[in-house]
Amino acid sequence: MLTLQQIKADPAKTIERLAIKGFDGKEPIAKVLELDNLRRSLQLDNDNQAAELNRLAASIGALMKQGKREEAEEAKAKVSALKESQKSIAARLAEVEQEQHVLLTTIPNLPCDM
Repeated sequence: MLTLQQIKADPAKTIERLAIKGFDGKEPIAKVLELDNLRRSLQLDNDNQAAELNRLAASIGALMKQGKREEAEEAKAKVSALKESQKSIAARLAEVEQEQHVLLTTIPNLPCDM
């Protein structure tokens, strides 16, 4: 199975080498690269939301100590909303990773260089 790193290193050469085997790799390679970009974007969103969750969670305790109960409750509501959003992003991320893996398994290995 080709790896994502092999494809990303030189997509044009990968397509050219696959043509030697009689496999038209233009569309599958483009789709793999598109899915990788989407995966990276989703991962970044997921990481940013996790950081925001951590920041909010830390602030809740500080707000409670300061007696700012109303602000703490608002932060708790934001945490709940972020957790739901993060779950949907994580689910979409898993779908994209699975789709990319399945696609990679359908692409044949490159022929040996001579």
